[in-house]
Amino acid sequence: MGIAQAIAIIPGISRSGSTVSAGMFLGMPREKVAKFSFLMALPIIFGATIMEARAAFSAETFAWSGIIIGTATAFLFGYFAVKWLLRAIIKGKLYLFGLYCLAVGFLAIIFG
Repeated sequence: MGIAQAIAIIPGISRSGSTVSAGMFLGMPREKVAKFSFLMALPIIFGATIMEARAAFSAETFAWSGIIIGTATAFLFGYFAVKWLLRAIIKGKLYLFGLYCLAVGFLAIIFG
C-alpha cells in the first residue's frame, strides 16, 4: 500500500484509490483497507499544511478570515466525502468512486 501511495504522486492517480486497490488486491478486508488508507494520508496532509502555513505567514498580507473559512469548508466537505467513500468501499460499491473520478476528470479536461 505504501508503494501504491508513492505511485499516486503521478498526476491523475488517486492516492486513496491506489492504496485501497492495493490493499484489496493483497486480500485485506475492505473496512480495514479503507480506514488504513485514510490514516496513511494524515502525515501527507499535516506536512502539506505546515509547508503552506509557513508560506502564508511569511506573506505581507495574511487574511485570517480566508484561512478560517477555507479550513472549515475543506474539513466539512472532506468529512462527508470520506464518510461516503468509506461506505462505498465497505458495501463493495467502489465502482461508484471510479465513475466519480471519470466524471471529474472529464470536466477538468473540458473546463481546464
